[in-house]
Amino acid sequence: MLSDKPIIGEHSNHWEIFYDHLRDEMKTSDIIQSIGIPRHKLYYLEQKGYIAPKRIPMGDLEAREYTDEDAKRIKLIWKYLSKGFKHKIAYQKAMEKLALIPNPLPPFKDGG
Repeated sequence: MLSDKPIIGEHSNHWEIFYDHLRDEMKTSDIIQSIGIPRHKLYYLEQKGYIAPKRIPMGDLEAREYTDEDAKRIKLIWKYLSKGFKHKIAYQKAMEKLALIPNPLPPFKDGG
């Protein structure tokens, strides 16, 4: 359920607004509308394994449900993609920001 808090005026930044209005589970259209990511980019993130929404059978189709954690991850990945980073780097930067992985890149090894 959406928060009944006002969207403008009581929040110090856009992240608070975003997180205050997350639901327990969001549909694809909710993610697209709240984050502004194009549908094909969202599905590409899923194809690459960067997100794993729950799939709900609906006749011949499947609906996707995204958790709050999925939404946070998508928002950060989209932030970095929008800045021009490639998908893999955008994902790594998002994971660093979320502190889900301490060191996403392997240590540099000198050839000698």
